[in-house]
Amino acid sequence: MNNTEQKLVNFCLTTNFWIFLIPLLSIFSIMTFFIIPNLQQQIGGGELLDTRFNGYNLNDVNSLMEQLGESGRSTYLYLELFGDLPFIILYAITFTILIVRLLEKNNFKSRILFLIVFLPLLAGIFDCLEDVSVIKLLLTYPVIGSKNIYFSSSITTLKGYFLTFTIFSLFLNVIIFLLKKIKR
Repeated sequence: MNNTEQKLVNFCLTTNFWIFLIPLLSIFSIMTFFIIPNLQQQIGGGELLDTRFNGYNLNDVNSLMEQLGESGRSTYLYLELFGDLPFIILYAITFTILIVRLLEKNNFKSRILFLIVFLPLLAGIFDCLEDVSVIKLLLTYPVIGSKNIYFSSSITTLKGYFLTFTIFSLFLNVIIFLLKKIKR
């Protein structure tokens, strides 16, 4: 393990993850129970761009922007800037801490397995890139380039993959941890 990796592991093992988890859950609750349902109601129950993991195209974006209207686009912009971006930072840190701790508890020291630690960081990077591209779409509407939409859609899909791998990794490591605990 190189010096940077060791510093990351030390940070994850010594940091009180509750200082990240509590704000993460607070932001998640506010977005999930208040802000996002309001936006989804404005668009007839449809999905925002952030959750369209199968991608989207120019027609999808134009339809969403029209359904949101000026007020909805403004709310969506504030959601991206002040809700989603802090949420991304918090989930990337929290999930990284949890994965490192689970790998340690499960006694997995393999270099290849250590790469799992980077899944939530990659998900966070792609999620931030997605937010920046969605913000650009919101600010430039109605003039939206198809290249911007292709980039944004691709980033959303990649974010979806890395989030799925992250959740799967967490789930699998928790199961391994519990099975080892039961065996003792």
